[in-house]
Amino acid sequence: MKTDQQLRGERVTVLGYDEMARDHALALHRAGTKVAIGLPPQAASWARACADGFLPVATTSAVEDATIVVCVHDEDPAFLRELGLAPGTLVVLGHGLAIETSSIELRGFDVAVVTRMHRGGECRVAVHRDVTGRALVRAMAFARAAFGQVSVEISTVGTEVDFELAVMERPGSVLALLGASHHDEVDEDATTSEWPSFASLPERSRP
Repeated sequence: MKTDQQLRGERVTVLGYDEMARDHALALHRAGTKVAIGLPPQAASWARACADGFLPVATTSAVEDATIVVCVHDEDPAFLRELGLAPGTLVVLGHGLAIETSSIELRGFDVAVVTRMHRGGECRVAVHRDVTGRALVRAMAFARAAFGQVSVEISTVGTEVDFELAVMERPGSVLALLGASHHDEVDEDATTSEWPSFASLPERSRP
């Protein structure tokens, strides 16, 4: 598979190497995108990244030349402000709640939420901040590289937050939300019927 045309020239760094980050990194690599893995020294997942064919480096070094930084874990993304990202970097987050609960606003960067809830489902892209005028194009190109040629739906951060909260309210669904993009591990038959429909979300949050 070749890199999406709009993603050519982008330099992607994936921070962390939990299951979701690993899925993104491997898919991007298969799509022909050069991917750097940023990890803290002595991280438990360092050996796993090496076994997958990556050469991880310290987080601060990994983002030096990055034009896209992927941070899909649940940590407050405010720490990104301390890494010296270049102005206009696209920051890709995995959950709308990461923006809703962040202690610091990420200014000076394109910021987008890119997610897919289950295997076979559409990918959703919600732009939070657009400083380059191309945030949506870049985020959609990333989504296609990370998830393949799936349907990409334009969403809003408010929609994603409401959706995530609705999922978390369902018994046993917190794990499903945390593993939402682990499309190789989620039992689709057991989970897709549990997702609330977008039509049930508050009108204010729909795109």
